[in-house]
Amino acid sequence: MFARALKMSSKTIALILFICFLFSCCNYSRIHQDDIVQAIDTEWLESSQFEESSFLYSLYATAHYEIINMEKDTESSYLVTASVTAPDILQGLIDYQNGLNATPSAEEMNRKIIELIDSASLKTTEQTISVFIMEDGGLHVAFSNGFLNAMSGYAYQYAMEQIESLMNGGESANA
Repeated sequence: MFARALKMSSKTIALILFICFLFSCCNYSRIHQDDIVQAIDTEWLESSQFEESSFLYSLYATAHYEIINMEKDTESSYLVTASVTAPDILQGLIDYQNGLNATPSAEEMNRKIIELIDSASLKTTEQTISVFIMEDGGLHVAFSNGFLNAMSGYAYQYAMEQIESLMNGGESANA
């Protein structure tokens, strides 16, 4: 009977070692998909707090994303794909800018951009977000420029180009 118990113990130990081996080979992590989604949601909410009268408040209240895929990218990162739906204000913004004869006040621009947001059709695209597992087990979220552009009415990239042009001493690219 003792011999039989000893055989069971060695089988149990072998099974435990095998399970440990599988976890180590498969890079088992205590990070779960829900943790990643929560980190993305938290980071986005923290970065998109604006006054209710701001066009950015209107834009981010209209734009939304849904996580549709998540893949382990490297040992310590995930590549997340999100379906982003937002009002496409880019062409309306360009038309508005091209139609200006004088520099509008901040209030006038804010009001016009809110009008563009309210009248724009919604556009849906797939964008990526990178999530990095930090050494302390925390998560760092990095939104791609494509994600930021889509969530910003497909006008973020254009606005950044305009700002860069002005900062380099030139006029805006569409002036």
